[in-house]
Formats: sequence, C-alpha cells, structure tokens
Amino acid sequence: RMNAIRKAVSYPLAKDWEIRIDEDTARVYFINHKEKTTTYEVPPPPEPGQRTFPAEAMPEYKAFVSRVVKMVERYNNISTKLERYSLCRDVSNAVRGGAKCHAMNTIRQ
Repeated sequence: RMNAIRKAVSYPLAKDWEIRIDEDTARVYFINHKEKTTTYEVPPPPEPGQRTFPAEAMPEYKAFVSRVVKMVERYNNISTKLERYSLCRDVSNAVRGGAKCHAMNTIRQ
C-alpha cells in the first residue's frame, strides 16, 4: 500500500489533493478537499509557485508507515525474548549435563 501511494503520481500534488487507497478494491484514488470530490484519475500537476505535498506526506501513507513500524518493533521484541529463552535453556542444559559453561561462571560472579 505504501508503494502504491508513493508510485501513484510522479510529482508532488497541489495542497488541495490527497492520495488514498480504496479498502474494498485496493485501488489508489485522489481526493480534492477544496472541491470535495474524488477520482481515480491522476490530478494535474500543481501550478508554478503553488504549495505542494509529496506522497510521503499524505496522512494515509504516514498511517501505513506507522503500522509497519509497530509490526517490526513487535517482531523484534518477540525475537529478543526467544533469543533470551534459548540462551537460558542452553545454559540450563549445560549446567545439568555437567558441562563447563563460561556464561554461567560469569553470571555467578
């Protein structure tokens, strides 16, 4: 979805326009807030000197980025917990088995 928004138009849109994704069809569409209209057709480039916004500044794009960041953070948190569990299990097995474990010696000190 982020790529679809970013690739929807090759130039920044005029300040009155916004890019969104239709949830039902996953198609990109454009909203003109000034005229209160929507269209699937790419709006015209802004006039020279007119204020513009790149696709990455669109609210829907920012919302998708935020969701992806949260998923990555959650994945990293789960991965860290699994690594800790695995390390503790390995140390525990090594201690029970009588093997010398340098990690356990460091922990005991």
